[in-house]
Formats: sequence, structure tokens, C-alpha cells
Amino acid sequence: MKNILHLVVVLTLFCFNGCLGQCTDTLPSAACVLYQGFGFCTDGNVAGLCYKTCNPVKCDETPCVGMPTIPSDGSNSPTGTTHSAGTTVTYKCDEGYTLVGPESNKCLLDDSWTENTAPVCKQNCPDPPTSSELILSPPGPYLLGALVIYSCVNQAAVPEVTSNQCQFPAASLEWVIKTAPKCSDADKCGPPPMIAKDGINPENRDYADGSEVRYQCKPRRGMLGSTSNTCEAGTWANAAPSCIQGCEDFQDCSQIVDFKYCTNAIFTSINEEYCRKSCDLCTKCGDPPAGNGVTVSPAGPYVQTQQINYICESGALVGSTGNLCLEDGTWFFTQEPTCIPTDCNNLPTNPDLINTPSGRGHNNGDMVAYSCPERYLQLPPYTNACSNGAWTEAEAGQCIKFCNDPEFDGTLLRGTGVDIPAELQPYEHLITNTVVGITYHVECTAGRLVGASSITCLPSGSLSAEPPVCVPDCSDLPTDPNGSNTPDGTSHNNGVVVKYNCNEGYSIAPPFSNACVDGNWNETEAGKCLKTCDSLGVEVVDPLLNFFNTIPEDILKYAPFLAYRVAGMGINFSCSKGTLVGAPSTLCLSDGSWTEHVPECLADCGPPQLGNDLELVTTPAAFTEGVMVQYQCKNGADIGNVISTCQADASWSLTVLPSCGP
Repeated sequence: MKNILHLVVVLTLFCFNGCLGQCTDTLPSAACVLYQGFGFCTDGNVAGLCYKTCNPVKCDETPCVGMPTIPSDGSNSPTGTTHSAGTTVTYKCDEGYTLVGPESNKCLLDDSWTENTAPVCKQNCPDPPTSSELILSPPGPYLLGALVIYSCVNQAAVPEVTSNQCQFPAASLEWVIKTAPKCSDADKCGPPPMIAKDGINPENRDYADGSEVRYQCKPRRGMLGSTSNTCEAGTWANAAPSCIQGCEDFQDCSQIVDFKYCTNAIFTSINEEYCRKSCDLCTKCGDPPAGNGVTVSPAGPYVQTQQINYICESGALVGSTGNLCLEDGTWFFTQEPTCIPTDCNNLPTNPDLINTPSGRGHNNGDMVAYSCPERYLQLPPYTNACSNGAWTEAEAGQCIKFCNDPEFDGTLLRGTGVDIPAELQPYEHLITNTVVGITYHVECTAGRLVGASSITCLPSGSLSAEPPVCVPDCSDLPTDPNGSNTPDGTSHNNGVVVKYNCNEGYSIAPPFSNACVDGNWNETEAGKCLKTCDSLGVEVVDPLLNFFNTIPEDILKYAPFLAYRVAGMGINFSCSKGTLVGAPSTLCLSDGSWTEHVPECLADCGPPQLGNDLELVTTPAAFTEGVMVQYQCKNGADIGNVISTCQADASWSLTVLPSCGP
């Protein structure tokens, strides 16, 4: 019956005996699509729209003949070798066996089955030895060659044996390890020693032997001791470190005034309470010789090897311009310098500024030149003249100390600005080096800034901090030469999770990823890329062929995660029935090939019956499936070309022996 509405075809198919029920197909599409399950429908087209014309068929026909049946140790339902269209055959294995292959098969209208091959029933391994203190992975049931991994319910304990494998050594399946391993906590450590103050400690719990924990200090604290600790044979290898403050964090550092000019003075952090100044015992000198109006710089007290300068605030200096404290506590010059009146007194000057001729008092017509020591920037005025009893410049020039220019790594670090003090801005055109007061500001274009974000040139001529660097939060990612990682690169920022990948022809074993956490990779090794070999199809080659994997110890721990066999793994073969023809084992090589092909399990017919007067023309090495033998009479009688073949059911094709006559 057809109803056409808006060029949409609605078709109804009635099947005999009701075996297919009702078929309704509505296809408002410009592309004719095969209606699945009804291969006897034909396509049509009306004004660009597709429709189906379904012809009725007799459904009591039996188009599927010789459906592949399940082997021994199982059954199929419904049974038989011929089935009607639409029939679904389900497979089931006997208790103690596991179905390997499709669970069902459906007879189609074109005399074919949805599945070309029947499944097989593989014998289960018995449950592996275990106990209440063990965890098995993966769960059962288990087949020949299956590998289980043991771990302990108590995470601080370690099993005596970490894995077990089901094998077929003789007449039955069994596990390599016959008894459940014990979980031993004899070598575990209790909670690790903890940092007493200002530290970030590891988790406070028991740890298995070989475990490693790490310590950190809070910001602005330095660590004294090891950053890590390892559980070794039930004992922690190290004491907990200490987190201490540096001297610069304290405002109460004592300074011994009597020793403040010692040349070897150093500040040393000796504990968390205070800082001290370390000096050799110094010999002191008394006040240096100086006449009226002479000022001594610097002020005392004075110690051995210390130099001083004489200055006249008014007038000209007559005598030595400086003096030296000797090791015996006396002064090098014993005569007092004096100051005499001059036309121009109190020459404008500044610290570190040198005037030539020296002295602060000069006469009319004198020209004084200013200069600065090495590694100073000189600012104007550069000269001063005494004219009519007065100085032509009311202020002296300045000497601004240099600092070493900070060396910034420009790969990831960039400057964001330079601050110049207001008093130096009028002389900005003269500044070609880093001088006191200048501050640099920097930031990272990527990664994490380690160090100060701003650096200032201090009056001492040193920088306020070492130049910072930009480093990714984690560097030196562990990698495998036969793989790659996503995202790529070996340095990544904190919080990034890197996924490991393997090149084509390799199979990955854990870890599958690595995370950058607090500047460290949470995995110390990369995912392993192991060379894979083809499967060989041993699971479906021959239902009579038994096999189990052989796994070397260095690969055993990765076995549960491998989807393919990898280099170093092997396969051992045996037959549940018949004779093994071919190599009994094969090995996966590092180039991805196998040393041997898969063998066959051929029926063994045994020697054929001969009687008293017959013999074989030639005797084969084995009487296996497919072997043909030819008979002849011992007495030479001609019986023709009599051949018998060893069949798959282990019987000979010739059931009636020829006669050689009386």
C-alpha cells in the first residue's frame, strides 16, 4: 500500500508468517540510503526525493546454512546447522571457561551471518593466590597468560612479590607463584622529622621503605640542611632541616663602635636571634696633630692603617693634607698643619669632590678645578674662581658614584622602565652608566621571576639586588627518545600537565603524564616507549593452540598497561589436542619482528593399519593432519595407486584396506 504526500513515500511491507513484522520507510532525502536489514528493497526516485519499494518475500525459507558453531566446552542456542532469516544464535561457555569472540550471530536474508567466525571458549585460570591484606589488579576472570599485580591494603606496606602470571606448564592451568605474598611493614618508617618553625613539612603519616619526602621554607627564610629525606630500612636518613632568617631581616644587629673601622668586618648569621660583627682586635691611635682652624675627617676614634684628611673651612691649609695611623698607635706626620687667612674662604664643595689646587681658601684670581675619583659621574660646575673676595659659583659640582650595570638575561626578561631621581633629571643627557639613585624595573615575558623585580644603585656603589632571572617553573622534563610530549618542550610553567606520546610502532607504559607542581616534576621518569610487535593473531589462529606470554622482569611491571606485545616479550605454544607443527616459542625483537611464525596444531592419526601383507611405499616423519601415505603389497601384487590421508578428526580416509590376493 502506498500513500504519496508532499513527495514523501510511505511504504508498508507485510511478511508471510509474521516473521519480519511491519516495515515502514520514510526518506525525505536527496540521497538514496540503503535501508539496513531489508536488502531485498529496491531504490526509486521521485522529483529528487528517494523512496523504497519493498517486495514481499516468503519468510519460511532457511537461507543460512552451515553457521560456524562453537567448539567444545560451550554451546549455542538455538542449536542446529540451518536457521531462518532473522534468527539470532547466542553462544555460552561451560562453567570454568570464558567466551572469546562475539556473543551472538544473526542470520541475514542474503544467506550470510553478521559474524564470519564463531567464538572460542578459553579455559579460565583458577583464582590467583591472595589474602585479605592484598589488592589484585585487574580483577578476574583470568585466562592463560594473564598477569595480576599485587599491592597492599596498607599503603605503607610492600608485598613480597608484586606480580603473578597464569601459565600452562603441564596438564592444567596454574599460577607461577603458588602462595599469596605477604605484606611486610618491617621496613616502613614512621612520620618523618618535621621542621620546627617557618617550614612547609611533608604529610604526617607512615611511609614505605624507599619513599622520599621534600621540605620547603616559607618566603624570606633560608634552609639549613637537606631539602629531602629518604626512608631507608625503617629509618629516616636525615634530621629535619631548619628554616632561618638572614641578618638583613633584623633591625637590632649590634655594631661595636670601637671596631667599626676594622677592614675585615663581616656580618654573619649565627642563629635566629641576632647578628654580630666579626673583627680582629684593632690598635687605636689618639687624636691626630692639627692646628687652629683645621678640621679632621673622618672623626675618631681611629685605628691602625686608618687614613685621615685635614681641611680648612676658612683660609688656606699650610702643612700636610692628610695623616696615617700606624700599627704602633702613633701618627705618621707629627707636625700640626694650620690654616692661614685668604681672600676667598669656604670653597663650595661636596663629598668625594676633588678641587685643584686643594684647600678651601684661595686668593683673588685663583681658578679651582673640580674633579671626581674614578668610577664617578661628575656634574657641573666644573670650575670655580675667586674674584673680588667671592666665589663665582655658589655651589660646587657633584660626584655621583657608579654602580656596575646590571646584566639582564634578555631571553625571557624585559625592562618595564627606569626611574631617575628628580635631582638628576636635569643632567639625564650626561648619564651613560648606572649611577646612585637609578632604579630599573623588570618583568618576565614567560616563566617565573626569581629575584627582585626592581634594582636600585645604592650610595655604596652596589646594586640593591642581584639581577633576577626568568625561569620556567619546571625544567628538564624527563623524556623518552622514542616518544614526544604534549605540549612540547622540556620547560613548562607551574600547573602544566604534560602528556606523553610514543612514536608509531611503540607502545606507551606509565607514567602517561607529568605535572609541574611547585617547581618540580611529580614524576622523575618519562613514560616508557616500548617497541611493539604485530599481534600474530594467535588468539584466533587455531582453537586447539594454547599460548602464554613470557615477560622479562624489566617489562613485567608495565605489562598491565600494554595493549600490544613489546620487544623482549615472547610467546610459548602448546596444543590441547594434536601435534605442534612449528616452533614452540617466538620472541619479539627490537625491530618489531618475531623470530618465528605461529605454529599449527595438527591432528595426529598415528600409523595406519597395514595387516600382514601390506606396507607403505614411504614412511613419513609424522602421521599428522594432511599427510598422505601410499600402500603396496609385500608380495609385489599390483593393487594400483591406493592412497590414504590423515584427516582433521585424527582418522585415516581409507577405511577398507586393499587385498594382495591369496
